[in-house]
Amino acid sequence: MLKTPLLTLSLFILSSFHLKSQCLLVKLPLEQRIENATAIVEGRVVAKQSFWDEQQHNIFTANQVEVYKVLAGEVMTDHIEVLTRGGIVGLEAQIDHPSLQLEPYETGLFFLKDNQEKIPSANRSNLPVYQPSAGPQGFVKYNLTDGTASDPFMKYKDLTSELYRPVEDQTGHAYRTIKDFHLQAQTVAGSRSTLTSFNPTTVTGGTDALLTINGSGFGASQGNGQVHFSNADDGGASFIAALNSEIISWTDAEIQVQVPSRAGTGIIRVVDNGGGNHESATSLTVTYSHINLISDAISNGNHVSYNTQHRDDDGKGGYSFQYFTEFANSSGAPPFMRALETWCSGTNIHLTVWNNTSVDVHANDGVNVVRFDNGSELSSGTLAIGTSRFSGCFNGPNDLDWYVNEVDMVFNDDIDWNFGPGPTGGASYDFESAALHELGHIHQLAHIVNPNAVMHFGLANGNDQRILDAASDQAGGQHVYNRSTTSAVCSQPLMSTSVNCAALLLPAELLDFYGYADGKNNMLHWETASEINVREHVVERSENGVNGFERIGAVPGSTNSFSNIQYQLTDSAPLPFGYYRLTTHDMDGQFERHKIISIFRRDDQLKIGSPSPNPVSDNIFLPVSTPREVIIEYQLTSQIGQILQTGTLKIDQNIHQAEIEIQPLPKGIYLLNLWTGQEDFAFKLFKK
Repeated sequence: MLKTPLLTLSLFILSSFHLKSQCLLVKLPLEQRIENATAIVEGRVVAKQSFWDEQQHNIFTANQVEVYKVLAGEVMTDHIEVLTRGGIVGLEAQIDHPSLQLEPYETGLFFLKDNQEKIPSANRSNLPVYQPSAGPQGFVKYNLTDGTASDPFMKYKDLTSELYRPVEDQTGHAYRTIKDFHLQAQTVAGSRSTLTSFNPTTVTGGTDALLTINGSGFGASQGNGQVHFSNADDGGASFIAALNSEIISWTDAEIQVQVPSRAGTGIIRVVDNGGGNHESATSLTVTYSHINLISDAISNGNHVSYNTQHRDDDGKGGYSFQYFTEFANSSGAPPFMRALETWCSGTNIHLTVWNNTSVDVHANDGVNVVRFDNGSELSSGTLAIGTSRFSGCFNGPNDLDWYVNEVDMVFNDDIDWNFGPGPTGGASYDFESAALHELGHIHQLAHIVNPNAVMHFGLANGNDQRILDAASDQAGGQHVYNRSTTSAVCSQPLMSTSVNCAALLLPAELLDFYGYADGKNNMLHWETASEINVREHVVERSENGVNGFERIGAVPGSTNSFSNIQYQLTDSAPLPFGYYRLTTHDMDGQFERHKIISIFRRDDQLKIGSPSPNPVSDNIFLPVSTPREVIIEYQLTSQIGQILQTGTLKIDQNIHQAEIEIQPLPKGIYLLNLWTGQEDFAFKLFKK
């Protein structure tokens, strides 16, 4: 599949694409990973190339791995390819959270399964192709500096006793050596580098925030030197290196570096030009971190990080999800809506649910779908995946802009979910917390290390995390909101600054509620434009419209719907003069009351027809019909409510037309209101 030599790729993703974390993962014991793997190899990533799959649904990255040892399986070559989700192809990009992403030169132990994706012929090679058998847990990364290894849940200090031997005991086979390799802590004789301090002590990641590191012995220039940050994706069990382009200056006593995406709260490390390293005595605090796309710089091939931002994708100010039908009618819809409202209230970023869809695939298709997975679609141990898809454009000859053009979410339906809103206990995982976390990635937030925050790298079973942390989750999202509403990129429309977050949790968007007498019955009609988590619509009746409302009937709701639905209910024992109230109840026991209407049923009911002429000149005439004498009061007002004329009309059964002399009026639109104390009428008048 790989046909380009090492480091000659035109564009590829590093940084926040490397999600080796507890992000929505269920811990898989080593024994289970060994059992599920077709092959287990030790090796190093030496090249990578991204491409679209055969159906143009998703971007994948082929990582060429130089094989050192074969611990299980029939791997007979010294190089293989490991296929991972996400990457950049030209000016299109994709990030999946969580998914395994690999960097060139990363070394470790791979737990693999046979490839199941359709690879276009132009991207095929003669190498065997595999996929991680356990998502991010399918790779144990070696730390070449201190001689340890780590995966999203564990840190290993001795490869022989903690990795090689358990695999050998379970498979019954000793490993085969393809190329000699031994992991051990690196020591540099005579290293004299010292890290004494850094400032500021609290920063943000992936936002170009500048950190100054003070000390001695760093070297007069960077050379092969690096600055390492605690990796937020695994809580600091490993380190990530700042890009060379993020190192602004380097002297023997001071380094200035931009804090990269994926940097988490923890110690920092300087690796000097001679290979010596020194770690800080205190921790750097990273309050929030933004996702970055990282590609080769246009001018010199150096890797450069780019911020991402949102646009008005749906013409309503942001992005509209669509539920696959199964999800729309499931217990997952209510907690998903609660999660949307929580983020909206905290950041004002416009994300909503617009409609249901028949789309049941994870694909680049213009549909922002929310659904449950099919079969074993999600790898073992994965709770959910949130996908952001991006488009880019050139902003000058040596710069790029990127925006989110589609988002998808898929949840594992084999998980023991707590759909709430009650607390989570035991071995269950909280659906609302999982949705909040993945929506945070959709907001373009990366992981942090803060147990009080939604974007903390880990989500444990039996716990809830449904509240945004103001200094991290909210502040990070608002940072993205600010640039997405003030600075347009790639000629895309700005995201809206006017969002009604409370409307996200309203059970029904009511278009109309009206009623009328029909023979011996009263007919009640109403229409909704959308329904979220609706159980039923209840109609109540009262004599005075203030209190004493009693239930007279109910109609089942449509659970989750985003198209107009019409309802009706018959009151077969109506009052002569009755008031009706419509109330919508949702599945969680919450309710929303709508407007109150009245129906008057007297047989001698007054009837008034439309006024003429209209447009009016001076006098208007009203056709009337009444079997009794009635006094009608009227009022003529402007559109803004200014009273222009009032009067009284006396009508009996012998009068079939009432006349009102209209005072001189300027050209415009006016309202004529009439009432008797029992009936009221309103008409719109036009003056030429």
